[in-house]
Amino acid sequence: MNLDPRVLAANASVTAPMLTWVTVHGNLCLSLRHPQNAGQSRELCLQMVRHLSKLIVDAEIMTQEEMDQANRVEQEHGSDVA
Repeated sequence: MNLDPRVLAANASVTAPMLTWVTVHGNLCLSLRHPQNAGQSRELCLQMVRHLSKLIVDAEIMTQEEMDQANRVEQEHGSDVA
């Protein structure tokens, strides 16, 4: 495994259909409910969820109000996605 910090910090582009990103968003939210999902990897997941939330709202798949409601449900289940 290449753990060179320069490689790990490099940007990578991934193109996928919006349905895929909605699915990734949901699965990341689900993973954030787990109490052992902690530390730096959790922070990276939170950043990705927030980015995908904006992408989903910007694409008008969900309204901001719907996303806010979904985030409230996640918070009720132990996630901190807001």
